[in-house]
Amino acid sequence: RLTICVSASKFKLQFFWSGRWRSVWTVTLRDGSAHLSGNVRANVHYFENGNVQLNTNWNAQADVSYSSLSELAKAVVATVSKHEIQYHVGLEESFTNLPAGQFKDLRRQLPITRQPINWAALGSYRLGADISGKK
Repeated sequence: RLTICVSASKFKLQFFWSGRWRSVWTVTLRDGSAHLSGNVRANVHYFENGNVQLNTNWNAQADVSYSSLSELAKAVVATVSKHEIQYHVGLEESFTNLPAGQFKDLRRQLPITRQPINWAALGSYRLGADISGKK
């Protein structure tokens, strides 16, 4: 059994976003074939004038045949690449096809109170008591 981990992060805090891609693939060897099982997680955070996060979790499986270890390595790399590109393209198409105002509707401009948060006085808020209605 072989485990492959793929990880990438990109942080552009000056442009108010960050992102991370993590995948774990398990290769189980059989006679002349291998079974691949993968899990891909993508996280994107955009926080200018609001706070929007995308957290995805996707699973894939595939079987490859091989006659030598070098052939197995090439087949595994090609299969992982194919599946991850397919997933990435699917995510991009999902966002490309969103109506113009729908993405903006995903975030809230102000809290439910419709008042900006006074971050300097945050320690004085009684969130637990306020939420439960207890004094």
